[in-house]
Amino acid sequence: MVQRRVQSPWMMVFAVAAMSGCASTGTGGASRSEDVITQEELAPYVGDDLSLVVARLRPQWVRPRTSQTFMGTIGISLIVDGMRWDTNTSRLSEISVASVEEIGYLSASDATTRFGTDMAGGAILVTRKGVGDRR
Repeated sequence: MVQRRVQSPWMMVFAVAAMSGCASTGTGGASRSEDVITQEELAPYVGDDLSLVVARLRPQWVRPRTSQTFMGTIGISLIVDGMRWDTNTSRLSEISVASVEEIGYLSASDATTRFGTDMAGGAILVTRKGVGDRR
């Protein structure tokens, strides 16, 4: 007679979780950050409208959303080279894709912590080549 060893269901859950944590994404390279667009990602879009490129690569960043405050409605802020530009993300089209080093996104809580309470809609941070982030 063959005896079967009964295993705890928690051991099976642990084993599956451990194996999935080691699994490859199959992309063959570094994983893409949801909060940063790099020069490498922008390279195929040189010459395109930056606002459309951001909407294509990270549509969640420019999705219409606003925060209501006692002062009114606050949209997504646009910070270029450390300086506040606007709450109109379409102004990204004024920036050449070729001039961009990196684009980042800050959630509303991160943006208000870093820049102040008037950033309740979150922020898109653009750092151009040779300029750096003037914090």
